[in-house]
Amino acid sequence: MKAKIDEVINYFKTKILSKEFEISKISQHTMEITIDGIYNFTIWIGNITYPETVKLYESNFNFIHINLTATQSKKLFRLIRKDVEDYRNNVTIPQKMAEFNRLKKELNIN
Repeated sequence: MKAKIDEVINYFKTKILSKEFEISKISQHTMEITIDGIYNFTIWIGNITYPETVKLYESNFNFIHINLTATQSKKLFRLIRKDVEDYRNNVTIPQKMAEFNRLKKELNIN
């Protein structure tokens, strides 16, 4: 049984590290992906300035738990970096700027 489980883990790890997945959703701290149109995983991207922390997010349900080495985490980071940066530039930063401007107005700060 262990050999079969290891085979399944290696299958999904290979898919993840080859970016053979669809991005379902990106948020400030996580990226949700789908492999083979069925299997969902959540990747922790909250500390993107430290590529070795990019990993499967343990606090969310993942189809199967997959441990990544620091080297594999860095590789995954390189694969998803543009998607994360695009999200931050197009969504997170504008949201934070709108909130900042709202607070400045509320506090009557020029």
